[in-house]
Amino acid sequence: MKSLLGNFLRSTRAGATSFVAIAISVMTVGGVGFIVDQNLLVDQRDTLKSASDAATIATTIAMRREMANDPDISADDLTAALEPVARRWILMNLQHLSRERYDAMLASLVVEVSPNKALGSVDVDARANLGGSLFSAMFASGGAASSGTTEVASGVESRIIPAEVVIAIDNSNSMGRSINGEPVGPGNPSRMDSVKRAARDLVAILNPDGRNRKAVGLVPWNALVQLDRVRSASWAEEGWAEYPTSRRYAYTYQCFPSLTCVPGDEVQALPSLDDLNAGIDPEDLELSPELAWFWWGCLDEHRVSSTGQADLTAVSELFVPPSEKAFAQAFFPSLDGWAYECLTSPLPYNLHHQRCYDGSAVPMLVAPRSGDQIQAACPPARTTSTKMQPIQPLTSARSEIEAAIDTLKPIRGADAMTHSALGVLWGQRLLSHSWNDVWGGGTHPVDPAANANVGTRKAIVLLTDGYDSVARVGIERETACTAAKGQGTEIFVVSPLEREDIPDRLAASLEACSSKADNPEGSYVFLDNSDEASLRAAFADIAGQLVAVRRVY
Repeated sequence: MKSLLGNFLRSTRAGATSFVAIAISVMTVGGVGFIVDQNLLVDQRDTLKSASDAATIATTIAMRREMANDPDISADDLTAALEPVARRWILMNLQHLSRERYDAMLASLVVEVSPNKALGSVDVDARANLGGSLFSAMFASGGAASSGTTEVASGVESRIIPAEVVIAIDNSNSMGRSINGEPVGPGNPSRMDSVKRAARDLVAILNPDGRNRKAVGLVPWNALVQLDRVRSASWAEEGWAEYPTSRRYAYTYQCFPSLTCVPGDEVQALPSLDDLNAGIDPEDLELSPELAWFWWGCLDEHRVSSTGQADLTAVSELFVPPSEKAFAQAFFPSLDGWAYECLTSPLPYNLHHQRCYDGSAVPMLVAPRSGDQIQAACPPARTTSTKMQPIQPLTSARSEIEAAIDTLKPIRGADAMTHSALGVLWGQRLLSHSWNDVWGGGTHPVDPAANANVGTRKAIVLLTDGYDSVARVGIERETACTAAKGQGTEIFVVSPLEREDIPDRLAASLEACSSKADNPEGSYVFLDNSDEASLRAAFADIAGQLVAVRRVY
């Protein structure tokens, strides 16, 4: 009996132990299942959230492009254009799901976008069933997957970072050609026309105004830049731009064969304006006052010394305000192969040609009349076909900068040469806060000394379509770019050409000018623009970088 009882108890304890073990096992499996279930639900949310985050950033950038093409686009049209973009990006970022889960997601995905034109941002809401979890699949009747839907919301904020941007556009003669080299005509615009539309895109995306502390300026340049009539009169009155008594001419003629020699520089005396005007018949002046010699506002990078001589600016003085050292009024610019005085016999044996201003006529010399030459070098306002466009200082009034862009046109004639250092130098002179009073006082939308404006971005977008043709007689592009970057300015370079049309040496020079080496993560070089669409995309890319985007939820 005792033995039987012992056996029963042992068997009972064993059974009880087995029962408890089974119960614990069931509870453990269930607990693990619920834990796995919860983890997979979290994973599903994180997966959909990551896809939605990518979509909202991409959609925000897409919205800016839509608004650049049509600034007055309605909210409904904008939403209709952006929802497919958001959906496409979410699907792209869920490609890694298994076929079963991807199909479940695809069948249930709902995407809603909420664009905010004022803030320049887009919110994206996404809902989808990403497939059943492990535990619910194991224990659901018939093994059916869970039909739970995951919902996430993502948004971005365009951080209002103060920014001042100068677009420095080459308006030399070659900008009248097309990008592809074919004749300009219907369906094949000039480089300048394409650049103007691209520049307007950039302005539309930045959307400068007083609230977002954005400002844009414009520097049209070739071998000279020009002030408008009001500023040129003011600069002359203030003594910021002086007519020099003499000028240094670095290359007084061009050699034959071309570029095989270095003519010695010369300092040549210049006639006074009274002397020049003394030879004009007063009756002619009454009929045509524009025949009189006066300054049309043209400048280069030359300064006037204490002795009245126009000479090249020292690198250390490139950004010194004109109130400290005046610029030379460019009546008789110093260009490659140009001088004021014409050469006389005996002529140099290697002379190819010379352009001069004083009207002498000798064999093998290009010696236009003085009056014609001053109008070509710095054309008066009445000459609409070749008028230079003046510098537009920084402004937060979008209409003003767009109006300035609309006036751009290539400067016709052999004198419209390329000197990109001017675009960079005068761009930096617009950006330099020490020049604030020069351009009119309130042209900078931010005070760099204010704590709220820490991180203000200053940038120059330099557009050029070729080699500098007068680099030998002035500040070189590399020097100008290095000096501007030393002031904390970012430089983007763009060329309205196909990459195969840009020699490697020019491409390397432009890349060195840019801020690529200072910030490898940014995109600062855009040299492969085979058509207007790619050129506009380049400007939109630059604007997108200057309007910082960050995820906030």
